[in-house]
Amino acid sequence: LHLINWGLVLALSVGGVAAAPFAAWLVKIIPVNVLGIFVGGLIIFTNSNTLLNAFGAPGEAIAFVRIAVVIGWFALLFVILRKEGKLSNFFHKKEANKVGRVKQ
Repeated sequence: LHLINWGLVLALSVGGVAAAPFAAWLVKIIPVNVLGIFVGGLIIFTNSNTLLNAFGAPGEAIAFVRIAVVIGWFALLFVILRKEGKLSNFFHKKEANKVGRVKQ
């Protein structure tokens, strides 16, 4: 027990307690497939550095792969949001607001 950093344990516990209600709210409002792509992309991005370092990849290759992961991640999010109709609703609301304005 003397090897445990109790300050770190406390900080992680407080952070988890604070984040849990926000996470529960997000799970209710975000579609499962969008949430899956978001979380999966985040996991791949955060672990790509460790994985590439384990294989001895040079820094330029790591940067290239991480940029490619982010571009692919955002592309997948864009595709799934468009498929869900979330993007079209967003853009149509902006257009409707422009049309509905009356000059004073």
